[in-house]
Amino acid sequence: FGIGKEIIIAVKHPALFVPGQHNLFGLKPEARPPAIPHGYEGLALRLQYPPQLSEGLLPQIPAGLTHQWSSRFSDANFAPGEAWCYSNYGYGLLSLLIEKVSGLSLAEFFQQRLFAPLGMVDSVLWPNDMELLPGLATSHIRMPDGRYRRSVYPCEELIGGGGIVSTVDDMLRWAANLREQRLGSVASWAEILRKPRFNNGSEHNYGFGLKCQLHRGVELRWHDGSVFGSKSALLCYPTEGLDIVVLSNRSDSEPGALGIKIAELLLADVLGPPKVNIEAAGREALIGNYYSPLLRRVFSIRPQQGNLLFAINATPEGLLRDENGVLGNDSSFGPVVVHPAASTTAIEVEICGQRETYARLPETAPKATELAAQLLGDYRLKDFDTPVRIVLDEDTLHIDLNSRYHPNRIRLTPFSSEVFLCTVTVLGSPAQGVVTLERRDGAVVGFFFNLQRTWNLHFLRSGMR
Repeated sequence: FGIGKEIIIAVKHPALFVPGQHNLFGLKPEARPPAIPHGYEGLALRLQYPPQLSEGLLPQIPAGLTHQWSSRFSDANFAPGEAWCYSNYGYGLLSLLIEKVSGLSLAEFFQQRLFAPLGMVDSVLWPNDMELLPGLATSHIRMPDGRYRRSVYPCEELIGGGGIVSTVDDMLRWAANLREQRLGSVASWAEILRKPRFNNGSEHNYGFGLKCQLHRGVELRWHDGSVFGSKSALLCYPTEGLDIVVLSNRSDSEPGALGIKIAELLLADVLGPPKVNIEAAGREALIGNYYSPLLRRVFSIRPQQGNLLFAINATPEGLLRDENGVLGNDSSFGPVVVHPAASTTAIEVEICGQRETYARLPETAPKATELAAQLLGDYRLKDFDTPVRIVLDEDTLHIDLNSRYHPNRIRLTPFSSEVFLCTVTVLGSPAQGVVTLERRDGAVVGFFFNLQRTWNLHFLRSGMR
């Protein structure tokens, strides 16, 4: 059945039901928070695969087509060890390898090697949201006007990159395994928890599908995830015996932040002092949009409730904090450190230990009508025979994707004559990224399309190579 737009929380920790102590849920010791019959797990993220732009945004993707698309890309975003990018397709590729080596389907492998040994009786690999599964919760997307619409993940083959459905009870069993390590060898767990080291010597906190870091001095293993209309988070504090699972079937929820608040309530006596958010007062000169031509990336700093919020390629990442005397925080791109320059015309941003200069974009951007003559026309995605067209409609620039699966229009708003904010509609809700131009001898011959997890999709003007 489909449930209402609810947030379901499960916490396993002795302090919750110790007589005479604070009870977070106001429940009797024999009671527990209600569990959603079937929710979405938080360890594998269901987010769009980059190749979907080659056929229009978010159609119902047939089985096998994602792998076919991804096999056609001829360029890499960076050399191994130089940077990091979360890739949903990595989980899909690993799924194919598991099936090849084990001789089992991924569903059979999960059931025999993971779910059954851990007693996860309500977990299953369910590759297609269009197929009916009794008890599966309905996802809800909040629309710009405040209404909610039902949602599904538009893919016929959700495997290791988001195909598992589960319950809070089963996910608590999985969280216990993160502490007790009942499944897997000592060597495999060492690899899962190992922090990757980049060529420049810096480290990232993302192991093999698990974020491993300190939360105010206390070890935390966790992952959050989201699909179209559902979000989730799993937090495990192994030294404290605390596991938290938050499942939500609404897009406007923040399970990760809620899980952190619960942990800070229960672990108040053992957590160190909180990190300090940087105040905007006195740092107004930092506010603005900055661009790195080398990375084709926009880094933005803007005020938010007296603090400084930073965004990468138009996607908000979090508040800047005082990290041992420097500005920084974690992000979906990896650890971020901001180095203000002596001049207000640029900043230096370090991501995963890679330090680059970002030049300030102009305060006043050119009008779309002033740039249209350079941009209008037909383009094709490199490595694909997929046409798109840049058009001017009512003084606004758009990229039109007229595919056989799903048409879409992407609005372009100039940051400068070379860099544009792009706004796409994902199941009725806006998402933003960045488009940067490619020129030869001053003429526009192509552009690069970047979202949070889609980097450097290269479109060439028709007839160009």
